[in-house]
Amino acid sequence: MNDHLKIPRVLWSALLTAAVLFCGGSFLPLHSYFNTATPPAIAAPAFCLTAVVDIVLSFVFPRIQYQAWAQRNLKGLVTSEPDPTADKLFKKAAPEIKVLRVDRPMLRKMILPWQSSFIISAALSESVALIGGLLSILGFDLVWSAPLGLAGVVLILIRWPSERSVLGPVERAVGARVVLDLASSEAGRP
Repeated sequence: MNDHLKIPRVLWSALLTAAVLFCGGSFLPLHSYFNTATPPAIAAPAFCLTAVVDIVLSFVFPRIQYQAWAQRNLKGLVTSEPDPTADKLFKKAAPEIKVLRVDRPMLRKMILPWQSSFIISAALSESVALIGGLLSILGFDLVWSAPLGLAGVVLILIRWPSERSVLGPVERAVGARVVLDLASSEAGRP
């Protein structure tokens, strides 16, 4: 699984670096370095509202997009199996659980839509830090710019690409436990 997450992790690192730079800029009085006219007072609340919308969309839109893809493409592949965590004594009477078995080709199919959702959420998160830096450039106080810069960095930090971030939304969408069968598909690989 980690092989499939290398590129998203490199992208995550680049976005984190940019967000940290924007965050640093949001803590500095950058207005004196730029020849900008004093913006109207409504600009800071308007930019903050935009940042709040970005924060909400960074959670909602990618989740809806990826879970909808999973429901369309994976729901029919769910099977019922005896619960492997059931007591060994009552194995024949064990309750059945819903399982989605994922092999290497299916994992590749799952990674692509997840990556687009990841990129959208990370870009929206980075835009929050960018807005913080912009408010500093426009000459607004730290009270307006610094919280947005910090929020952008925190939002990027919580988006670390992991196996759970790929498989968790699929489990919620199809209502089944995802089991990786990567070893069985290794035999057929050249």
